[in-house]
Formats: sequence, C-alpha cells, structure tokens
Amino acid sequence: MGSANDRLRPRLRINNGLLLVRDDVGTRLVHGAADGLVYPAADRLVWLLPLLERTPSDVSAELSDVPVADTPLPALVRFALTA
Repeated sequence: MGSANDRLRPRLRINNGLLLVRDDVGTRLVHGAADGLVYPAADRLVWLLPLLERTPSDVSAELSDVPVADTPLPALVRFALTA
C-alpha cells in the first residue's frame, strides 16, 4: 500500500513550503513540503493568501483542468475581503 503522498497530485505551488494538491477524489488539500502533512484547503485559507499576489492568469493556467468554482479560490477571495 502506498503512502498518502503517492495519491496526491501537485497542482499549484503556493510558496516554497506549501503546495495546493488534489487527492484521488478531487479534494483540494494543502501539502506541507517540509513536514509532509496534508490539510483540507478549506480549513487553511490563510495559507493560500500568497496566491492572491500572483496574476489571475498565472493561477488559472495552473488550475486549467477544473472550473474555478471547483477550487478553493472563490472561498479564498471571500476570506480575504471579509477578514
């Protein structure tokens, strides 16, 4: 049986230590490169804030395989605007 990391598909580098990944069932997760731990992206929106410093075309190009509504990006923007 493979490790949990074998089932994660990297999708988007958030910063040097974090990746936004997707598991086998399509759940978006934040993967810590240093410790290897994985957290639901919806529970760690503050960790995704560096994505807002990038251009929308850069982010959407890396997530082009799914509609934006199926990513944590709408929740991230709501979080940033109401925090």
